[in-house]
Amino acid sequence: MLTRRGYGIIWAAELDKTNARRELQAKGPSRMPLSMINIGEKARVANIHGSDAVRRHLGSLGFVPGAVVTVVQVMGGNMILGLQDSRIAINDDLARRVMVQAA
Repeated sequence: MLTRRGYGIIWAAELDKTNARRELQAKGPSRMPLSMINIGEKARVANIHGSDAVRRHLGSLGFVPGAVVTVVQVMGGNMILGLQDSRIAINDDLARRVMVQAA
């Protein structure tokens, strides 16, 4: 199913993601996975889920509690993020492990 929104066409999965994001925001200032943040929005890292190795890896990239992240681009499940004056690319699996709050 295709739906026209703005200048582009998005799939039904994107609509589901948008609806889920709205539901989370309606509940108040809660945490959500970084993968649910839209392009151009800023979010503050709340915590990171996963094994110690995953947390260390993301921490070495700058994903520490309190850090502000900006979503620059999303392509095929990969995200390009602005973090501490640099650009970092992570896949959707890692983005789902980073829990964020509105900045």
